[in-house]
Amino acid sequence: MRQALTIFVRLHEGWYHGAGDSPPSPARLFQALVAAAGMHGPIGKDERCALKWLECLNPPIIAAPNWTKGQRVTHYVPRNNLDAKGGDLRRIGRIRDGKIAHPFLFDSNHPFIFAWELDDPSSDELHHADVVGILASRLYQFGRGVDLAWAWSEHVPWPELCRTLAEYPGTVHRPTPGQDSEGMSLRCPKKGSLLSLIRRHDANRERFRYQKVDNSVHVTVTLRPDADFVFIPYDRSPKHLLFELRDVGPSAPFAPWPLEKTVKLVESLRTGAETRLKRLGIADFTVDRHLVGRRIDGTTAIPTDSRIRIIPLPSIGHRHADQVIRRVAVEVPPACPLSFGDIRKSFSSLEISHSKGNAPISVATAPENGQDMLDIHYGLRGKHLRWRSVTPVALPSFGTRPVRRTNSSPGSATQKWAKERRAARAVRDALRHAQVGAKSVLIRTQREPFDINGERAELFAAGTRFPKHQLRHVEIEFESPVNGPLVIGNGRFLGLGLMQPVTFLGADAWVYDLGRHIGRDHRLLIVRHLRRALMALAKEEDGSIDTLFSGHESQGGADRNPHHAHLYLAADQGEHQGEATTRLIVAAPWAIDGRANRDNAEVFVNVVRRLVDLRAGTVGRFDGLVAVPLSDGDPVIGPALNWVGKTPFVATRNAKGSDDLTEFIKADAAAECIRCGLPKPKEIHVSGMNVGPRGGRPTANLKLRFSVSVRGPLLLGRDSHAGEGLFHAVP
Repeated sequence: MRQALTIFVRLHEGWYHGAGDSPPSPARLFQALVAAAGMHGPIGKDERCALKWLECLNPPIIAAPNWTKGQRVTHYVPRNNLDAKGGDLRRIGRIRDGKIAHPFLFDSNHPFIFAWELDDPSSDELHHADVVGILASRLYQFGRGVDLAWAWSEHVPWPELCRTLAEYPGTVHRPTPGQDSEGMSLRCPKKGSLLSLIRRHDANRERFRYQKVDNSVHVTVTLRPDADFVFIPYDRSPKHLLFELRDVGPSAPFAPWPLEKTVKLVESLRTGAETRLKRLGIADFTVDRHLVGRRIDGTTAIPTDSRIRIIPLPSIGHRHADQVIRRVAVEVPPACPLSFGDIRKSFSSLEISHSKGNAPISVATAPENGQDMLDIHYGLRGKHLRWRSVTPVALPSFGTRPVRRTNSSPGSATQKWAKERRAARAVRDALRHAQVGAKSVLIRTQREPFDINGERAELFAAGTRFPKHQLRHVEIEFESPVNGPLVIGNGRFLGLGLMQPVTFLGADAWVYDLGRHIGRDHRLLIVRHLRRALMALAKEEDGSIDTLFSGHESQGGADRNPHHAHLYLAADQGEHQGEATTRLIVAAPWAIDGRANRDNAEVFVNVVRRLVDLRAGTVGRFDGLVAVPLSDGDPVIGPALNWVGKTPFVATRNAKGSDDLTEFIKADAAAECIRCGLPKPKEIHVSGMNVGPRGGRPTANLKLRFSVSVRGPLLLGRDSHAGEGLFHAVP
């Protein structure tokens, strides 16, 4: 039975100071286990055998909690070189060195997980696993000396480990061994690592040698030998080859393939590539396992992490796209033993029969610009929160156990709800099988396609091993963004379960209810703190912040985009359950200016929804915040003909001494409406005019009336990004 040796490591303080590896490497855990084994003297025979067995296992899966970089701190400590100061303790401050501490901070309730796969372990292997568990219970630190920790070990069935990793609130890292150096590499133990650590420990005891020469003592320092570990790549991305389906002949046009015949296309391409690879002299066993997925001589489960996947790519990207197949991607995982060049040869210029039995189709290598289909439309470039199926998902263990109907209430709502829950569980199983680590927060299944030119799910069942009741179109929203291409379900190696990212998700404007009233004097202050909090959440690993949140270009200058490509924020005064309260509004630039680019829509939504704690200096701290999308009917959204200003409108330019200030404000407000894509107001009423003693930009309270109903939010004027010029819809 396939099992897993799992070690859980929990740190006391929620910080990790280990340098040089992120996440903690398997070699660091191995060193901690060796230290635990030798804590009370020489390592015993059982412990040696268990550690030697552990170092020969394949690299483990690592699960690490989500963390952030803490503040960099320099600690000054004395060097062990007091002789340079004549042994005078009063001068020890002259020989201090600075040691930099830059910890990772995380929730200490979530442990690190290291899991080794055990394929049908013998009794000896189970004994070694038990001994490793005893050593794990002795572990006392993990990282540097300040990283106090404890650990425990379990060996569990492999499906149980997969469920644990699927529900883990962090990041799961999987080894992807191979000769390519792409991706992250972590130190892992190998055969001989234990002996190298023992030699290093023994050498450390004798590294100082003293020799008396005349009346002085000479000290010789011998360097310790390095520990012997190996670097293993983790989380390497698979490579993709892109091909086009064209008629046979020079300058041949595309040969479109029907969407509902996806499985037949994959089987035809796979058969042709299999024949070519075997003609190249590659072993039948390797081709059968890693291309076809065929079991040979009663072998156990086929390794899906090293299996080539053929992905037909329907034409999408526009609501009127016909969604027929003109291109095919071949995904080669990092662990695949087949040569990348041999795979390219096996598919290039391959001829297959058309689905309708017409002239043959040639598989041609796609030009470089054809990669945009995979990068943009199927999510290879960038991560996305919401995905929808293009080809239906073959749900595991769904459709084989239909819900039993009773004679009294056939097809009742309760039974339908039970069926939907079974479908949602099957989708989660499909995500786990596809090793998608992100947690799903929304799942919707249906038989109808999501696009106008898609095909119903049951049409894909003809000529396949999947019953039509097992096929469903699926929409999934994840808690954290997921990279593509995303293919899930039991038919993921036959072209089924291909997902496309939904490039726009959620509302363009969101609101946080602070639960209490904030005075007008603190309104602009809390808006500034809100912007800083969103910038902190949007900060990348390299410290950069997107213009959408910072309002500054990458070179440091202010955003000069003509469409105001950064956030609009405002503090809105309202009522909640009869009491005055303050709401904080966050609006995307494209919600105010219809011409603004909405490329960062998902990033905007993801950052806004992550804000739950706002520290606003002297105003106070607000925790437990929940972002709620603004919808029609809210005074900030409308829609309505009449709008009244809730905060002063600040003119976008200075008034001249000869200007009529009322007409100046009206002209400036009308120009702002036109700039934001709104119609020109039919009437503008100006009140509360205010201008400084030396002129400058005047401010005023405005009422706008349009000839047609318009939809908010309306934030107009010079300081609209900081909360001024906010309007409410009125009857």
